[in-house]
Amino acid sequence: MEASKKGFLFLIFGIALSFLSFFPWDMLLPPWQCWQYRDWKIDSRAEGFFQRDLICGATIQGQVWCYGGDNGIDFLITDSGSNVCLNPGRIYDGYRFKWHAPYNDIYSFKFGNTSSESSRNVGYLISSYYYMHVFLTIGVILVAIGLLVILKEAMKTVSASPERKSEQPSPVLIEEESKESIKALQKETEDLKSAVRDLQATIVELLERTREPKSD
Repeated sequence: MEASKKGFLFLIFGIALSFLSFFPWDMLLPPWQCWQYRDWKIDSRAEGFFQRDLICGATIQGQVWCYGGDNGIDFLITDSGSNVCLNPGRIYDGYRFKWHAPYNDIYSFKFGNTSSESSRNVGYLISSYYYMHVFLTIGVILVAIGLLVILKEAMKTVSASPERKSEQPSPVLIEEESKESIKALQKETEDLKSAVRDLQATIVELLERTREPKSD
């Protein structure tokens, strides 16, 4: 029974952690990893980019800024197949964003200066958060442990049931014992009836004696 309780506790905590994994932990906890560059020069008619390997569901928060010329630069995020995942267009001065990686892939953070005749200096501070994965993984592990403990305890109970049945007397034995008890009861009943009949005969005999006339 104690094992079953522990299993249910593991199960409850695991489900709770799995639900908590969808809480916006990036608002409360520090980032998992940071990428930072303060003075990255991108020449005119050129494009600069850096790549990061991200897991599906990773939360990415960042700040990008640009100065030089009109303080504007094109910014977008693409996957390994050059599919655009985030495209705010041309940004000026500074830009903040929050984005979730849709699948496991190597993503490129691109800064395009192809439409400008002058160079740009770009800075960025980008952070990744994997707390959802941590809580979800721990929750799933606890749920699995809880289910295994409950299943193991249930199997023990099932395996113990035949032993309990074997310890109990078989139906044939119970029937034989019942027949013997009935026979003994019937014998006692017959003895009691015989004793009652003898008592009645004795009473009748006494009454007859009292009715006989006394001699002088």
